[in-house]
Amino acid sequence: MNNIRRMLFLLLFAFAFAAHSDSSNDNPWPSGIVEGFLLPLTFPDAEWSDDDFGDFTDRDAQALLEKFRPRIYVAPGGLLPIDFYRDYLPNTVVKDDSNTIVNATPDRRYLKNIERNYGYYLDYQGEHITATAVDLSNYTGAIYGRLYREEMRPPAAHSDAPPKHYLILKYSAVFTASGLPANLPWYKGLGAALAGDTDVWHELDIHGAIHLLINEATHQPEILLLAQHNHFRAYVLGKDIPWSADSEILICYAQRSNEPYPCPADSEVSRHRTVGNPGNFSYVLTGENALWDGSEDVVYGEQAGASEISYELKFLPSRDPLYVSWIPLGDKMKILGLFPTFYREGPPGMDMNTFPDLKKYTDLANFWYFKEGDTEAARLMKETVNGFELSDISPLLQYHGGNLWHALGNIGKTEKHADYKNSPKPVTLMIKPD
Repeated sequence: MNNIRRMLFLLLFAFAFAAHSDSSNDNPWPSGIVEGFLLPLTFPDAEWSDDDFGDFTDRDAQALLEKFRPRIYVAPGGLLPIDFYRDYLPNTVVKDDSNTIVNATPDRRYLKNIERNYGYYLDYQGEHITATAVDLSNYTGAIYGRLYREEMRPPAAHSDAPPKHYLILKYSAVFTASGLPANLPWYKGLGAALAGDTDVWHELDIHGAIHLLINEATHQPEILLLAQHNHFRAYVLGKDIPWSADSEILICYAQRSNEPYPCPADSEVSRHRTVGNPGNFSYVLTGENALWDGSEDVVYGEQAGASEISYELKFLPSRDPLYVSWIPLGDKMKILGLFPTFYREGPPGMDMNTFPDLKKYTDLANFWYFKEGDTEAARLMKETVNGFELSDISPLLQYHGGNLWHALGNIGKTEKHADYKNSPKPVTLMIKPD
């Protein structure tokens, strides 16, 4: 599905008109997307070089990521999480903006060299491997782990509280493709099927990340932050989701769209409202405008038929192309096979994951801590998010942030919400820039 990281990248690209020449190559980038999106989420041209892959994750950080690694599940027939450099890149070609193949056998170093080359993109030539196509007992996928440290300051309603210091454990899966939400209204499903492949709406899916926020003072996870479609969602562990120190985080990837959700705990399939345009997020909150915005992710738990996937935790340096590439890492697919559209283009690197104003993970947790049915949150969202642009984020940060801090003060007092009934039962550091 079209997530905000890819969509913001491509929309800014579509409306930008002035050229920018970066230091890595002579190809022009539109200045709007460079100054407004790419540079704020990566690093300046002056710091770029074709042999700088960045800093490695140290052993202590790797050990912490291993300690809290989630268990992951895919829906029946769902795509499998893969190793980008073992399974994906060797099965791609590099094309330029005239659709000409410029490299039929790209490797990691070549990708690094062209990661800021305007007009270049990857085109996947391999198969899309599903859970029903392989023997899962012999399959080992990959999840990419990173660790950041951030300070989270209290909102105005809790201004007397001291800041919280978190270690953010980030786990990212790679899928060869992303499809549309599995539950679409019939008229949307018909239109989408005519326009393209609803199972492979675009090549490569890399932005549906899992984040655990570990309190540095207590050494315990407190917040689960999930990146889904055009938005994130935060849960307080031990309140919104039952959790104890000896339990594991269970994450189930939605059917067809590959978005991460808390696993349903019983045999029921759970459904979650979602939207393609973040400006229409009020549908997720209240269900309004369902005629135009209505679609749902379908999530299977283990008892409903989901399969647990074994995986190796991978650690790449901080400026690896998978993280910081500006170019689309998937094909530029077309509507009806004829009409170019940014809706079906592959995503840029994993670090192009949000609005630049919300690049801190602690801000993301505050901004996207919501409950279904909250009409005030729906009102504030309409005022704050205008399509793929943001106005003043402070009111929503304060509103949702106040609710988050209140919930953090009541950890262990689990509330029952309809949307959470299928949640799992108890059972050198990289620094994110300010």
